Amino acid sequence: MGCGIYVDNTQSYQSRLATKLGVLTNKKTFNAGLLACVVFCAIISTAVEEQNATTQEIATNIFQSSQGIQEVNQNVGQSSAMASRITQDIGDVNASAGEISGSSNQIKLSAADLQQMAIELNSIAKSFKI
Repeated sequence: MGCGIYVDNTQSYQSRLATKLGVLTNKKTFNAGLLACVVFCAIISTAVEEQNATTQEIATNIFQSSQGIQEVNQNVGQSSAMASRITQDIGDVNASAGEISGSSNQIKLSAADLQQMAIELNSIAKSFKI
């Protein structure tokens, strides 16, 4: 990027320019002003380049952050799916535990019936004499 002033070599152009700017009164001042403009343009150009580099770095950081957020979202989704499966498994285990409890109660009732039968059979067996 450059900053330049088209300079007409005639004194009338210089004097018109000096009048308009109110600062430049002779060729030496004009050259100094032109040099200052070039220096300012170089400083501005450097600042713009630095700003561009900073902007590129910010854009890269935002992109990387976005990818990190996507990975976190995927992990949360996977965790949610896993939690759902675990909840389903817990429900299945709970249902199985209920079935086992029901079966245990049935076995307990059957054992009580068997005990009662054993008492009756023992009583009958005692009535026989050998």
